[in-house]
Amino acid sequence: MENFIAFTIKHLLQFGAMPNLNLLKFFAVSTLLLLILFSVNIFGQNAQVSRCDEEDYDKQIAEATKGIEFSAYNLQAYLKRGRAFFYKGKYDEALEDFQKAIAINPMESKAYYYRGYIYSGWANYDKAIEQFTTAIELNSEYVEALYERGGSYDFKKEFKLAFEDFNKMIALNPDHAFLAYYGRGKMHSKLGNYKETLKDWNKAIEILTKEINSSLKDVCTYNNYLQRGLIYDVSNNVRQALADYNKSIELKKMIIRLTIIARNFI
Repeated sequence: MENFIAFTIKHLLQFGAMPNLNLLKFFAVSTLLLLILFSVNIFGQNAQVSRCDEEDYDKQIAEATKGIEFSAYNLQAYLKRGRAFFYKGKYDEALEDFQKAIAINPMESKAYYYRGYIYSGWANYDKAIEQFTTAIELNSEYVEALYERGGSYDFKKEFKLAFEDFNKMIALNPDHAFLAYYGRGKMHSKLGNYKETLKDWNKAIEILTKEINSSLKDVCTYNNYLQRGLIYDVSNNVRQALADYNKSIELKKMIIRLTIIARNFI
């Protein structure tokens, strides 16, 4: 979470001409989302129930490697191992696996997306844009790729193209386009259009506030269903236990979506 906070401060400090109150409000709301999503035992319940399971990337790498040894054309194994390498910071190994995935299936948009993300992190924005563009051509609703390509255009000071990508994101999903409104507002600020910046950032705050309120309700309800299912389970009431487990799974999917939003800042 320290990485997210540092990221937020770094980007918000770029807008020194903006009203400080609005910046602080934006930062406070954004940080609150992370606190909600990643706090352990947030409702005073058992930490093993409340905490999101951490992915064991070493285990994923080992499992994927076995799959590749069994079949050199195992697309999903290359994607899984590449993703694990990516999150471990082993970018050269990740690039190699994503390239092998593309060799197996040139239509695999996720492989191009992750390659673009790596190139962007290396400040090779031309290559990043090339990869993100291919991912978007394969999946026109790939909002993560649109956001990252917009960010790469931003770093290249190609603001018009960045605007286009953020606008596409908003058109695809206006009710959950927090990142798009944030990115577009950032472009407005760099061009001195502070009134438009405020308008977009106010919208981003509105969306994020709704997500926070929803996440509080969802996390609490998720825990309630899960723990009641555990009680039914130990009481040998299999039917009710399964019903509660299934409901908790549905709610957790909603929580994961918010976690993905937060992870985009890391």
